[in-house]
Amino acid sequence: MRNNRNNMVVRFNKTLILYYAVLLLIPCNGLAQSAPDLKFQAKKKFIDKVEVSGGPCLYIPNDHGWAEFVFKGSDGRTIYKANSEIGYQMGLSIVHSINSRFEIQGKFSFSKTRYSENREYLDFNDNVTARSKTDQKNNYLVLSLVPTYFLFKNKLHVFSGFSYAFLSHSMAYDTDFSAGQSIVQPSINTIDGFRKQVVNALMGIGYCHPISRRIEGTFRIQGEYGLSYTSSQNKQSMTIHNISLSLGIRYSR
Repeated sequence: MRNNRNNMVVRFNKTLILYYAVLLLIPCNGLAQSAPDLKFQAKKKFIDKVEVSGGPCLYIPNDHGWAEFVFKGSDGRTIYKANSEIGYQMGLSIVHSINSRFEIQGKFSFSKTRYSENREYLDFNDNVTARSKTDQKNNYLVLSLVPTYFLFKNKLHVFSGFSYAFLSHSMAYDTDFSAGQSIVQPSINTIDGFRKQVVNALMGIGYCHPISRRIEGTFRIQGEYGLSYTSSQNKQSMTIHNISLSLGIRYSR
């Protein structure tokens, strides 16, 4: 009887050990099967963010001494001045995040560039006899490459890069002022008076504010410096710089 009882105990212990072994193997097998799925889910997307942005720009013309040349060339009878005007930019960006602090942004945008030119015409007694104003409006399609570094994770950031702009449209609108009257002249297509491609350097600072798990609002202040002449004709060399503010929405894929 005692031997039979001992045999039953041994068999029961073996059955219990086998039962626990099966219980332990089932979750391990499940984890092993799900590992590739987890690895697939964690795979990083090359383009992990998309952003739409836009805002006003202050365009600042640099005439590189053209005003002085006009003044001297007219024996001091013509005073020329290039003035800053406000335009705008809007664009679509794709973003590749290298790590939590560094990303590279490629941007395609549309830019409405504006500046104006004033002229005063003097007689021999230095009295103003007439005035004229030209509003210059150029449209550009712009490609930009902008590396960005986050000072605080996903929030305050600085950036710098380059842009390559293609001139697509250019018009001038002239108004003459004489004897207390203003005469609006017909608009002129001036695309042949400007270079078709322009290269600029840019830099700025921005801030990202989370709205939801995947959506962020962005705010940026950017300065852009013209590296090439916008216009170079008749001894006139014009470069256009700008300062812009932009608001945007960023979506994380």
